[in-house]
Amino acid sequence: MKSDDEKCMVTVDMPGINKQGLKVWFENKRVLKIVGQQQMEDEDVHHDGAHEMMKEEARVYDVTVDLLQEAEILKKEEAMAELKNGVLNIIVPKIKLQEIKDVVRVDVA
Repeated sequence: MKSDDEKCMVTVDMPGINKQGLKVWFENKRVLKIVGQQQMEDEDVHHDGAHEMMKEEARVYDVTVDLLQEAEILKKEEAMAELKNGVLNIIVPKIKLQEIKDVVRVDVA
């Protein structure tokens, strides 16, 4: 995880995964979950006149990223993810300092 004043960036290598087999979500306000599963297909193999079915094992990725102190200043609803060449990049913008209200008025009944 990398972070600067404007965003938090998470990069995960996920070779063999396509976007149909990928799920990304936030849970418990400070955890980013990434689950990827390779879609496997049975393959007919012909070898020396014999016919058999080969089945590859599926790849499964289950990644948990604890956002720590960053969690409170992230705009999770604006998160973007891109999967390209087996690399998943997730960018989550941060709340700008001028958007944070230091003073919150409480009405007294």
